[in-house]
Amino acid sequence: MDHHKRCRRLIMFNDYFSVRVLIPAEGIKQLQCIMKYFLISFLMFWLGANGVTVAQGKNTGNIFRYEDKRFFGSIGFAGVASQVDGDMYGGYRKLGLTAGPSVLVQFHRNWVLQTGVWYTQKGSRDGRLTGSDLGTTIEKYKLNLHYIDVPVIVNYVFKETYLFGAGLAYNAYFSSKEVSETMNGTRIYDPGEFRFNRHSAELVLNAAAMANKNLMLYLRHHISITAIRDYRYTATGTGNQFNRYFTFGFAYLF
Repeated sequence: MDHHKRCRRLIMFNDYFSVRVLIPAEGIKQLQCIMKYFLISFLMFWLGANGVTVAQGKNTGNIFRYEDKRFFGSIGFAGVASQVDGDMYGGYRKLGLTAGPSVLVQFHRNWVLQTGVWYTQKGSRDGRLTGSDLGTTIEKYKLNLHYIDVPVIVNYVFKETYLFGAGLAYNAYFSSKEVSETMNGTRIYDPGEFRFNRHSAELVLNAAAMANKNLMLYLRHHISITAIRDYRYTATGTGNQFNRYFTFGFAYLF
């Protein structure tokens, strides 16, 4: 079967380089799975934000009453969909996990400070057919990154139940695995040669809702504001690289 029938053409602004990029059918399926993941995530968040847990006709998620309690501990767990800006590959195809403890301090009736220590899996993933004057090659790229993150988020409290906030996170890199596959073979990149920055920082946007007095659902968007790898050490791309990812999960408050 002609590969044009199994792929969809992706029109890029750099076509003048006489290179055309095709998305394989497998990539389309991955993209559809990611879209379904975020659709389900949005639906779960919407249900939580509308108080799906009701007891005696009253939403039991209204726990951020300034007079009742001002300090909360929590354990959280979430899914991650990530990409790396600057590596020539787009799409939040790299799926991972994040988990860790947090502390929430309600220092004002309408404000909650949130911080914690989280382990997070980030990275990039791509698989495509690339055609040029030299022929067609099959390429796969996988980048797995492991971080310890320390976010500090200031949240606005709405109706004692919902949190909307923004903040910064410190990112401590501690390991990675980077692999590319072509028709010429597989290459595993030496993390010592193609090294990542040990320290970086990111912007965090947060939206959360209490489903009940102990269960919080949240959706976050994370964007690096400092490079995770300098252009001199990149295996793909020509510029500095930055993490960008979404997390959706839950936290148990106590």
